[in-house]
Amino acid sequence: MPGFWDGVRKAAMTGATRVAVQADVTVRRLELQRAIARQRRQIEERCLSIGGTVVANARTGTPPPPDTRDDIAAVAAAEAEIARLEQELTSLGQGAPLGPGLPPTAPACPNCGAHAVRGDRFCGQCGGALSPPGE
Repeated sequence: MPGFWDGVRKAAMTGATRVAVQADVTVRRLELQRAIARQRRQIEERCLSIGGTVVANARTGTPPPPDTRDDIAAVAAAEAEIARLEQELTSLGQGAPLGPGLPPTAPACPNCGAHAVRGDRFCGQCGGALSPPGE
C-alpha cells in the first residue's frame, strides 16, 4: 500500500516534470522569436539594398540589375520562413509538439491554456480538470 511519502515523491516528480516541460516550451519560444527577428532584419537589409538600387537606377534611367531579382526572391523566402516560424510559435500555445529534439507537450488546459504534463488529471496552473487521454 503506498504511503504518504510515496505520494509526496510522486507529486514532486510530477511537478519537476511540469517545470521541465514548461522550461522547454519557454526556450523554444525564445528560439523562435529570435529566428523571426533575424529573418525580419534580413528582409529590412535586403529591402534597403533593393530600394537604394532601384532609386539610383530610376534616376539614371538604367534598368534594375539582375541581382535585384535575387534580393526580391530572398525577401520572399524570408517572409515564407517567418510565416512558418510564427505558425510553430502559435502551435506552442495549443499543446502541439515542440519540434525536433524537444518533448511533446500534453494538450493545453481548456480553462487557462497552460501546458500540462501527460497523465495529469488537473491543471497545475488553475486546478481545472484536464481531459483524460483519448478524449
